[in-house]
Amino acid sequence: MYLGDNFIVGGITGVVDDFRRERPDVRILLTHVCEPTAFGIAELDETGRVVGLEEKPQQPKSDLALVGVYLFTPAVHEAVRSIRPSRRGELEITDALQWLLEQGRDVRSTTISGYWKDTGNVTDMLEVNRSVLETVEPRIDGSVDGTSEIIGRVRIEEGAKVFTSRSRPRPLGGRRAADAAPLVLPPERGVPRAPGRRKTQPVGTTRRVGG
Repeated sequence: MYLGDNFIVGGITGVVDDFRRERPDVRILLTHVCEPTAFGIAELDETGRVVGLEEKPQQPKSDLALVGVYLFTPAVHEAVRSIRPSRRGELEITDALQWLLEQGRDVRSTTISGYWKDTGNVTDMLEVNRSVLETVEPRIDGSVDGTSEIIGRVRIEEGAKVFTSRSRPRPLGGRRAADAAPLVLPPERGVPRAPGRRKTQPVGTTRRVGG
């Protein structure tokens, strides 16, 4: 189960492969955080084994937060049927995990050290968006005339034409729907112009991704 407001650089393919190979009852992902009272928190023993979990504790026993990615076997269904709603009126994932621990089930963890973000608000979403766009390699496969200025990490896909314009990070231009970033520089949306210069004029079908 991958909660949609979580972002992990590099994905979780390796974790899923380990889970399929080892087949514990549960595997959870953890990461160190500065404000553990804002997250579900895991407690590990000296060997690294998960011994306890608590949702947003007032006195956290560690700084290891539950990342919103959980790998379950069908054992989780029994756990969900056995727990009761929390004071928030919800069945908590941490309560289900704690029940499995108390029943002696095999709950394992992987602590991630790379970039992770719980995109709970607009600022967090914009930060993640910037992080992803920083991985874009600049490339110009379309045409740019001599009066235009391309600044920073901009990708101009085949079929896009840029003229009398200034293109800043981080628009992407293109025409093929199968492209990883299939869009043409939209003239009316976020392509800054230098004084006295015209907007970018796209060629072919335009498509805007995101807001």
